[in-house]
Formats: sequence, C-alpha cells, structure tokens
Amino acid sequence: MKKTACDTVFFQIMEVLEKVHVKGNLSYWFALLSEAPAAQRLFDFKAHHIQEILLAEMIKTEHQAASSAQYGAGPGDAGPRAVECDSCIGRKRKATNSCLVCLASYCEDHLKPHYQSQAFKKHKLVKACADLQEKICSQHGKLIEVYCRTDRSFVCYLCTMKEHKGHETILAEDERNIKQNELKDKQMKFQQRIQEKQKKVQELKQTRESIQTRYQAAVDDNEEIFTELIRSMEKRCSEVTELIRDREKSDLNQNQHFREQLKQEIANLKRRVSELEQLSHTPDHIHFLQSLPSLCVSPGCDDSPSFTVNQHLLFDEVKKYVSELKKQVKKICKEEFKKIPPHVTTVQTVLLSKPENRDDFLKDFIHLTLDPNTAHHQLLLSEEYRVETRGSKAQPYSDHPERFDSRPQVLCKESVCGRGYWEVEWSGMGVAISVSYKEISRKGDGDESVFEHNSQSWSLVCYPSSVTFWHNNKKTKLQGSASYIIGVYVDHSAGTLSFYNVSDTMRLLHRVHTTFTQPLYPGFSVYKYYSDPRVRAGRNILMRSKFQERIQEKQKKVQGLKQTVETIKMRSQEAVDDNEKIFTEMISSMEKKHSEVIRAREKAELSQAEQPLKQL
Repeated sequence: MKKTACDTVFFQIMEVLEKVHVKGNLSYWFALLSEAPAAQRLFDFKAHHIQEILLAEMIKTEHQAASSAQYGAGPGDAGPRAVECDSCIGRKRKATNSCLVCLASYCEDHLKPHYQSQAFKKHKLVKACADLQEKICSQHGKLIEVYCRTDRSFVCYLCTMKEHKGHETILAEDERNIKQNELKDKQMKFQQRIQEKQKKVQELKQTRESIQTRYQAAVDDNEEIFTELIRSMEKRCSEVTELIRDREKSDLNQNQHFREQLKQEIANLKRRVSELEQLSHTPDHIHFLQSLPSLCVSPGCDDSPSFTVNQHLLFDEVKKYVSELKKQVKKICKEEFKKIPPHVTTVQTVLLSKPENRDDFLKDFIHLTLDPNTAHHQLLLSEEYRVETRGSKAQPYSDHPERFDSRPQVLCKESVCGRGYWEVEWSGMGVAISVSYKEISRKGDGDESVFEHNSQSWSLVCYPSSVTFWHNNKKTKLQGSASYIIGVYVDHSAGTLSFYNVSDTMRLLHRVHTTFTQPLYPGFSVYKYYSDPRVRAGRNILMRSKFQERIQEKQKKVQGLKQTVETIKMRSQEAVDDNEKIFTEMISSMEKKHSEVIRAREKAELSQAEQPLKQL
C-alpha cells in the first residue's frame, strides 16, 4: 500500500514522541492528526518543522512537569474542581479553553498552536468545560451543532443525511437567534401584562381601603346611634324608677299619717276607759248619774279613715307600659328583620359557568413542564421538558427522593387546585394519562407507586384500539377508542375530572365525580419501549388572538366590577338609611344583631373585591 503524505507526517510525529519518551494522555497530538483527511492543508508544513515544534513542546512540558513535582502545585495547576488540560504530562494544569474540533481542553501553553498555526484557524474555542462528550453525537462521533425542528432534538451533520434525512433542520446557533428574538417579544408582552394587572391590583386595593373606611364609619355611626338609644332607655328607666319611688313615698306617707291618727284615737279611748273605771267605783250616786252620759260618748270621730293596699293595682300602669314596650321590641326583631334583603347577611357567591366548547376550555389552559426529578430512568425527556419517550437504555439521572424507581412514570411541575385544562398528544402502543397527589409513593413496585392502582391517582390508559379508566386498582372499560390528542379538564372545587377526545370537536370519554383533598399534579406513563412510545404535553395552541380575547374579557369583567361597586354603594346607603329608621325603635338588645349585619355585609363585599385579586 502506498503511503500518503498524512501517513508520512504521522510516522514522523510518532518518532518524535518516542524520542522524548512521551507517556500519558496523547489526545492533543492525535487530535492534530485526526483532521488530516478533511484538511490536507495541515500537512503543508515541512516534516522537520513539525518535528521541531512538537519536540520543543514536549521538552517544555516535561520541564514544567519536573518543576511542578519539585516545588509543588503552581498558580496555573488545576484545582480539585477545575477542568484539567488534556495535553499536560505529569501534574495537570488548569485548562482555560476547550476545542470543539479537537474535543480536548488546553492550558495557556498548549493552546498557543490554536492561535499561532493556520491549521487550527477554523477550530472553535469555548470556555473550558468538562462535558465535551455530551456535545458529540453518540452514533457518529461528530459535533452536535444542528437542531431538528421536526423531532425537536439536537443532531450532527451526518444525522441530517441519515436518520433525520428530509426533516426540517437548522443550525443550532441560527435557531437560538430566532428563539432569542421571540423570547424578547414574549418578555415584552408579559411585562405589559404584568403592568396592566399590577394597575388593576392597585385599583382593587384602593377599592378595598374605601370599603373598609366606609364600613368603619358605618360601625362608628352605629355605635353612636345605639349609645344615644341606650342613654335614652337608661333615662326612661330612671324616670320610671323615680315615678315608682314617688308613688311608694306617697303611699308610705299616707300610711304613716293614718297610723298616727289611729294611735291618737287609741290613746283617747284608753283614757276614756280609765275614766269609766273610776266612775264605776264612785260612792256618790248623784255624781255617777250626772257624769255617765258624757263619758259614754266616743271621743273623736267614730268613722276612722280606712287605707287598703292593693299590690296588684299599684304597678298596673307601670307594668302595662313596660310590657307594651317589650312587645314592640319583639315585633321589630321578628318582623322588621325579615324586611332586610338576604344578601345583606350572606356572602354573595359568583358561580362560574361551565365550559361548553374547546374555546371555553382553552381559557383555563395550563402549559405543562415535566419534572426531571420525578422521571424514571427509562424515560427520556426533551430539552424543553415537554416531550417524554421511553428507551431501552437507562438514562444517567441522579438519585432523587421524588424519582419513580420501578415504573416508567413522570409527574409535572405544575399543580391544579382550581380549574385547569391541558392537552396531551401520544403515540406508540400505550400510555397512561394521569393526575395524582404529590404524596404518591415513588419507591418500590407496589400498588402505592403505580398511577392506576391506588387511591392517590386517577388514570386514563390509552391503546390504539381501546381505552380504559383506572382508579384504586379498579378498571373501567370505556366505549370506543381514544384519539391521539386527549384533553384533560379538572375543576378541583367541583370535584370533577374529565377526559376528552380532541379533534374537530370534543367528545367526552369519561368523567369522575369525587372530592379532591389535595392539589393535583398531571402525570404520564408509557408502555413497551420497542413501539417508540411518546407523550407531548403543553402544546402551543394559544395564539396571540386568544390572549387578546382573554385580555378583553378580563377588562370587561373589571369594568363590570366597577359598576358593581357603584351599585353596592347605592344599595349600602339605602340599607343604612333603612337601618337607621328601623333601629331607632329598638332597645340595647338590638345592638348585637345590628353589628352582625354590618360586619356580614362588609365581609361579603370584601370577598367580592378580593375574588378578582385571586383570579389575577
């Protein structure tokens, strides 16, 4: 076989390496030769010139290695975490750059040929990195620098001529520039939306403060009114008490007067009895007969004034007055409170309408992101964490407490605790489209860690010719087959989970009615790796027009809320006026109920004002 110029140079370089007894990593020198078939101009140098360069480099490297061994690590030596130079012999120095053509990292000295020699002019240098092998195609050993839009994957040039032939491909750098511009536009739009919503939030905060101020004033007025009512009642109570005491004093004085009069009459009668006793013993008959007629006459008035106390009649007027007042208060409590509208004492609830078509569902659309910390080792996630495939080889994922270790399952980062809708595009022999509590077990092959076989998860299992629903190890076979796009809708508060076939129309496959106690996380599982199973979640189906429609709808709702605030103010003033009229007739026992009405109304309006804040 005839030797080529490349072979001649190769053997000459090998002779130089043998002369200086080079040992260790020769990737730098072999990388220099590896470009010979593709770049013949590299060997335009004379052989003796290459020998001189390599020989000088080897001697310099050995000298530096010996010096480092004698005096210890120098300032340029690689630390425990630094990227080492692949061409240093003995003690490794810290690499400053990596070459994507040579697939090696070099220190400052060994990097000089890349700057000085024309042969390395087209080599691409980057900051030193330790993961150079990840930038190499595992099938062809070439640099990965092309992006396949069809499969959303990164490939080398040879891949574009074989496995990805006919696909839409573009240089990764060009795709980055395009996406970078799109990212700037999206960032600007999101910033505008943030500013608009912050402005709305500020307006709602001001409305909240106005409500609080107004109702505090109402509470203060309420306390002032009832303080006056209480004082009036206390005054009336004092007047009634004083009236009773005056009546009591009058009756007691009259009683005392009659008592004194009777005592005097008793004394006079006793004196007359004594006189008659003396007269009965007189021996003078003439004196007895003359004195007897005058002593037989009763002293004073025979008809003494009588005084009868009737306790039942004494307080009849007072009791009648108090009883009548009590009846009036009870009547007000029983009848007048019924006139107060029910919405005053109950929080008004705004019922959200149920979605009827795909556009309605898309209003609650959620962009899903697969959580790489939960992915099983056989699952391969795309660079955007939106596409999941299953392969025969285990992926080099690090250990993580949230990772499923026995079943090919993965959860999403997003959770649903209100309303949420997402669409899943699947292929292959079978997939499970699930929702699960975060507490589901991740370790072991028991039912507690399988989506379909426990009470922590709900799954729709799709095959090309059949579809079933699983929950808590119970299987429900569904009619028909599943389309390759499945829509999932969750209404957490209503306790409903629905699965739909999505095509030109939406057809309900299955609906679950239950009570969800925790936030729900979307999850997926793929079966039979040899069928090339694939799951794609979070498709970009919301166009700019949809966002504009949503913005207009929310602006319309905000305008409606402003009108509602005005209505609330007017109705509140009417309620306050009616309230003042009603409660002027009440006693202090009404104060508690009146305060409850004011507070309940305040809570209802604050709840309505805070609802848009939660939705925003």
